[in-house]
Amino acid sequence: MKMEPAHKPAGGPVEGTGPVGEGAYHVPVAEEAVMTWEYICRVCAREGLDKLDRHPRCQKRYDDWARPIQAKYGGLEAYIKAYRLQWSDDALPEEYVPGAITSAICSDAPTTNGDGSTRIAAPPTSAPKETQEPSWRGLYYFHSSMPSTMAKVIPNDWPYGVPADCGHYVVWCRLPILHPSLFSTPDTPFPKGTSRDALYEAVVSDGIRGLTGHMATDREKGDGDFRVIGEHTVALLRKSKEIDTFTPTPSATASPMLGPRMIAIQAASHLNARTGTGPSSGSRTSAVDPPILPPSALSVPVVPGSSANALSGTGIGTANALHMRTHAADLAERAQAWAGRHVDSFVRRTWPPDQGWQTAWFCNPPHLRTVPGLSHFHVIVRRQAAPHNERQ
Repeated sequence: MKMEPAHKPAGGPVEGTGPVGEGAYHVPVAEEAVMTWEYICRVCAREGLDKLDRHPRCQKRYDDWARPIQAKYGGLEAYIKAYRLQWSDDALPEEYVPGAITSAICSDAPTTNGDGSTRIAAPPTSAPKETQEPSWRGLYYFHSSMPSTMAKVIPNDWPYGVPADCGHYVVWCRLPILHPSLFSTPDTPFPKGTSRDALYEAVVSDGIRGLTGHMATDREKGDGDFRVIGEHTVALLRKSKEIDTFTPTPSATASPMLGPRMIAIQAASHLNARTGTGPSSGSRTSAVDPPILPPSALSVPVVPGSSANALSGTGIGTANALHMRTHAADLAERAQAWAGRHVDSFVRRTWPPDQGWQTAWFCNPPHLRTVPGLSHFHVIVRRQAAPHNERQ
C-alpha cells in the first residue's frame, strides 16, 4: 500500500488568485531544509522555539505576499479566518460557551499589566470550578475531541525549513490553547496556590511542546536532549521561590508525554499515597529517590552513584545546584505534559505513532506569535516507515 505523504499543499495556483494572491502558498524544495529532524526535535523538547524558522527564500515570499493581504483584510487573522478556515465572526455555539465567556478571550493574545508585563487574558467571569466534571463542552480552552468547527488542521502555506520528508501543519482553534483553568481541573496534579500559578506562568512564557513517535522513545536510552522540559521553563522555575518545596500530587495515570523516569516517580508516589508511606505532599524530597539525569540534561557536574536527595543539604554548592536543577526539571516536565495533554492527544490521534508517524509539535509563547489573535499550534510530521501491520 502506498504511504500517505508527510506534506499536502493546499492546492490551487501556487501564486494564489486575484490581485493580492489569496490562497498562495510555498512549495519547499530540498535545498531549503535549513533544519534536520533531530534539530527540530531537540528544539521542541528543550530549546527556545524562536530557533525554528523558514528558509530566507520562503520568508521573503511570505513577507511580500502578506503586505497586500493585510491591507485588504485588515490583518492576517481576518484573512485566515475568512479565506483559509472559512470561519465566520459569529458567536460560538452555546454548547461551547462556558458561562458568560465572550469573544475577547477566544484567542491566546496576551494582555498587558500595569507594569508593562504580559499575561494571558482571563475570562470575564470566574473560571470553571475545580469540582466541575471535565468535558469538551463549556471549557475555556482547546480540547482534543473538538470537531472541525472548533479546531481545523491545514498545511502551513509558508512552512519552516524542514527536511524534504517532513510536513508542516497548523491546527487553528476557536478557543485558547493555553488557559489558567487547564491547571484547575478536578484531576489536576497541582494543588491550588502560588506554586501552581508559577508553574503555569513558566509554561506560558516558554510555550508548550511535545514529541510523538519513535523519536520520543529515545528518552528511554538516556538521551536528555529529547526529554520534554523546555529549558526556559526550567530556568524560570529555578528562580521561583514558590516551587522550592513544591511536590505535585501523585497521578494514577501515566502521561504518554512523560519519560520513563517521571513515570516511575509518579507510580511510586501513587503507591505511597495509597499505603500512607513516603513523604507528605509539599515536601522537598520526592516519594522515591530519583536517579541522576544524564549529563546532557544538566548544567552542573554529575557525581556518579549519588542521588539528588542524598546530595541536598550537604552544604556543597554544586550538590545543591544539582538538586534544584533536578527538582525544577522534574516540575517542568510534568507541567509541560499537563499543559499540553489535549494537544498531544489530538496529535497522536491525527498522526498515529503506530502507523509510523513521528511528530514534533509546539504552541509558541505570546511574544513569538505572528497571528496572536487566533489560537493555533504547529505540528511538524514525518512518516518513518510503513505501519507495522503492513510490513511483511
